[in-house]
Amino acid sequence: MKKTIVTPVRVGFALAICAAASAASAQPLVRGSFTLPYEVQWGKAVLPAGYYSITIEQADRPAAVRTATGRVVAYVMARSSDDAHQGQPTALLITKAERQHVVRTFNWREGNRRFIYRPFTDVERRQSASADAFETVTIRVAQK
Repeated sequence: MKKTIVTPVRVGFALAICAAASAASAQPLVRGSFTLPYEVQWGKAVLPAGYYSITIEQADRPAAVRTATGRVVAYVMARSSDDAHQGQPTALLITKAERQHVVRTFNWREGNRRFIYRPFTDVERRQSASADAFETVTIRVAQK
């Protein structure tokens, strides 16, 4: 009877192959596209009007925002997250402060998650009591 000895190198090689295969097949948490009708500030980035895509690999990682050509123009990190507002669409919630549009949240209804990029202060919440203070930009989410 012939005995086969499994060396640590072979075991390590097999584990590396399995890890690479699972990483290659990993799907992002969210992938979608949207069109901005005007310039917005999103985190530290200022994005001109145009077509964009967004990819969020994991909830605790920054979202990658790409142009129509696929070039990454911003990585934006949510300050916090919460349950999605089920009564609202999957969309960016944008407010206008003075002459600037600001992305506040990304409501991802299908995943029951709301990514908060710039939370409202108490003063802003009181001032923006009217529905006219908010605008939404719908995000078309890619199906897995």
